[in-house]
Amino acid sequence: ILAGIFPEFEGSIELYGRSVRFKNPIEANRHGISVIHQELSLVDTMSLADNICLGRESALAGGLLLDRSAQMARVGELCARLDLEFSAEDLNRRVEQFPLSVKNRIEIAKALAGDARIIVMDEPTSALNHAEVERLFALIENLKGRGCGIIYITHKMEEIYRVADRITVLRDGRRIGTAAAAACPEPKLIQWMIGRELSEQFDSETKPPAENAGAPRLVVSNFSVPSPNRGRPDAVRDLSLTVRAGEIVGFACLQGA
Repeated sequence: ILAGIFPEFEGSIELYGRSVRFKNPIEANRHGISVIHQELSLVDTMSLADNICLGRESALAGGLLLDRSAQMARVGELCARLDLEFSAEDLNRRVEQFPLSVKNRIEIAKALAGDARIIVMDEPTSALNHAEVERLFALIENLKGRGCGIIYITHKMEEIYRVADRITVLRDGRRIGTAAAAACPEPKLIQWMIGRELSEQFDSETKPPAENAGAPRLVVSNFSVPSPNRGRPDAVRDLSLTVRAGEIVGFACLQGA
């Protein structure tokens, strides 16, 4: 709704003391609102610089040709302002060549290229490792220091108290409560989130070790998946596992997978 994707809704939006209702995302962008969705909206086959300037390209006189010099200068200045260390060579590389953590920062630069004053980040750390999360938090502090409002959506408790000045809990389509982070201790926050006090977080019943679990329900031997790209190693190579009755099996993999 805030991004103008859904124009029909009950209630109202007040922006800088004025009531607004956006008909589409372009209108929301013009009012300084940008959303970084969990599924990134970058164009992988375009360069880093072209992605940042997408929809806001610099044109030569007459408007028929891109002014690439002006565009590169603008992108370089923006990245320097955000402490994003991209070389001139990086700016010309296709986005598909960068890891997910870098794509996340490109999305932020793209948002600020449009003079975003309110940035919504939807679970931005869901596929980042610890070092990459720290870099993202440093960038958020930079944005806050420049006067940007950040709406940060997360389910990770440690992140809430790391980045939040004010906390709002939404549950079942309703706003349950809003409070300053310093006035919202973790037990109160959990109660808002689940609708009751959390007296016991984990089942205390003793479980049998895996070797004494039930009979095998799934056996996989030497399972492989070829890469979709010719000449590349298999996406999955010689995977073998046994899952027994009563077991819960989790898979961990590389970021972005």
